[in-house]
Amino acid sequence: MQMATQLKTKTQEVVKSRKKSSEDRAKRTRRPDTCPVMRALELIANKWTVPVIYNLYCANGPIRFGELQRKVDAITQKELTKRLRELERAGLIERRVFPEVPPRVEYELTEIGITLFEPLSALSEWAKRYSEVIDEHRRKHGVRAAARAAIPGAPSAKRANPPPVISY
Repeated sequence: MQMATQLKTKTQEVVKSRKKSSEDRAKRTRRPDTCPVMRALELIANKWTVPVIYNLYCANGPIRFGELQRKVDAITQKELTKRLRELERAGLIERRVFPEVPPRVEYELTEIGITLFEPLSALSEWAKRYSEVIDEHRRKHGVRAAARAAIPGAPSAKRANPPPVISY
């Protein structure tokens, strides 16, 4: 009987310990939906978002859907619609529909959307400044990884102990 009680107590301690460590881990790792930086990066990470914002900014006022689609070369109507809806939901653009036949729709950056242009410009300058260095490092890494793969018995390019997968 005493052993069963000790086992039960030990089990409860382990459960409390795991729960506490889980709570601590949750505090240390930010979920993407709660971290403002991750949400912002997620918003602009799409391949078409920056060109859409750039062209809306350069329009310096309202721009119609068709004109915007022509300026953002190679984007499909469906993709442009998705990007515009996402940016509208985020409050970065304003959509105005005019009660005409055919309907006229104009898009324009909001005040918040205009403020995003400065950090995007800074990122663009950073990319221009360091793109050659980054490309060179990528080429070196690719050459090293290919050379390692060709040598029998050489350590692989993969990490021996990959980092743990963090799920949100």
